[in-house]
Amino acid sequence: MKEADLELALATHCTADSDSLMAFSRLVATTLESENDSYLTPELIKMAHSLSLPITFLELGLDPMVVHRIAEELGQSPEDIFEIEQALLKINIWGEKRQGVRDASKLAEELAAFPELEKLDSKLSALPGERIVFFGDSLMSSVHWAAHAAFPDILKAFFAARKSPLTIHNAAIGGNTSQKGLDRMEADVMAHNPDRVIIKFGVNDAATNKDGKPTISPDGYQERVQRMITRCFEANAKVVLASPCKVSRGSVSEAHFTDYHQMIKRLSEDNNTGLIDFFEDADYLSSYTAFDGVHLNSDGQLFMARRTLQFLAAELS
Repeated sequence: MKEADLELALATHCTADSDSLMAFSRLVATTLESENDSYLTPELIKMAHSLSLPITFLELGLDPMVVHRIAEELGQSPEDIFEIEQALLKINIWGEKRQGVRDASKLAEELAAFPELEKLDSKLSALPGERIVFFGDSLMSSVHWAAHAAFPDILKAFFAARKSPLTIHNAAIGGNTSQKGLDRMEADVMAHNPDRVIIKFGVNDAATNKDGKPTISPDGYQERVQRMITRCFEANAKVVLASPCKVSRGSVSEAHFTDYHQMIKRLSEDNNTGLIDFFEDADYLSSYTAFDGVHLNSDGQLFMARRTLQFLAAELS
């Protein structure tokens, strides 16, 4: 895709001036070309924001409903169309995150407004002052482009607004397998002296490599998560296992992923841990997943925050 073609396509659907369209087109092209856009693109967006250049669809005067049409005009194949549309969406969400649109505090306010939480209000207000560490991959991390904030950070803002003695630390890192998590567990989890650790790995373990095999087999995944559980118990920390979410595209099939889900359920039963079973909540899949079909959008992260709150209210009160 040529930048000039994108600029022309945007001009057809946007109200922004030519300089703004040129700058936004450069952001899109850089995102498509970069092998590490999770670092480079946010830095470029930060720079563009400081120069008062548009970094969101709203500033461009672009209707989000026509983004797919633009990608179709520019893409030569289904893969091209997917990549272009995803790049446009990435920039818009990263831009909104830079501007503080629907950040963790705002999402915490949305969380507090859910009707079912009113029934839990007295229990949530009485929660003890535990130190909870969330330990996982990009589905827990706010660094990923798909959502404005991750559910541990939404919960942290939620409890801070209520002046709760409960404290939350988010130790999730995108791209982590259970092995990478295990490698950093002492520094990133145990160093915080947690009372409770909520563990959620699996998506990157189940992702297949070039030969069609998972990055870490279900048995290998089970062994590594068991070691995490054992280490927490040694430190007198309670454990909550959160099952991996279903995915709708990418390198993980639902049938294949079921093995990892069963491992988590078995580990929870064998070790008498808490369990938050996101895998069984299949209804969220279409509306709560981001464009890539793997990660959760902001509504999906809110859903996970609600489920976690419901668990904590039942478990700790």
